[in-house]
Amino acid sequence: MPDLRGKVAIITGASSGIGKGTAVEFAGLGAHLALTGRNQENLQATADTCVEAGTPRDKHPNGLAYCMSKSALDQFTRCVALELASKQIRVNSVNPGYVPTEILKRAGFSEEQVTQTLERVKSGHALGRLGEVEEVAKTIAFLASSDASFITGAQVPVDGGRQVMCPR
Repeated sequence: MPDLRGKVAIITGASSGIGKGTAVEFAGLGAHLALTGRNQENLQATADTCVEAGTPRDKHPNGLAYCMSKSALDQFTRCVALELASKQIRVNSVNPGYVPTEILKRAGFSEEQVTQTLERVKSGHALGRLGEVEEVAKTIAFLASSDASFITGAQVPVDGGRQVMCPR
C-alpha cells in the first residue's frame, strides 16, 4: 500500500465522485490535502471525512475553480511537470472513463436518463463495463506514491480501454 505521509495533494472535484473517493483514499494514506469542488456543503463533508480518516486538518481553499476542460488539464499536467521536474516534484493526471457518480443528476438528468446513459456507454469501453471510483482513486494514489517515482507529466487513462475504442 502506498505511503503518502509528508506529501501534499490538490484534489479537484472533491465534493463528490472520483474527487471525493480520491480525497478519502489519500487521507487514509496520510497525505495533506487541498480540496476544491463546486458544492461547498459536500466539500465540507468530504473534508470532515478526510480528517476522520487521518489527514491533518488544514485550510481547504475554495477559490480554485473547477472550470477547465479535460484537455486543458492534460496540457496543464505536462507544463507543470516540466516546471517542477528540476525540484524533483512529479505531476501526473488521470483520464477516467465513465464512472457512476452524481454528475449526470447534477446536470439535470432524470433517474431513468441516468440509468439509460450509463447502460449505453458501457459498450464504449473495451472492458464492457463502467469504472468504479475506487479504481480511479487507487491509480491516483499509485501515481502519488514513491512506487511511481520515475513517472511525471503523464496522463494515465483509467477508462477500461475507452481511449482505444473507435468512435461509435
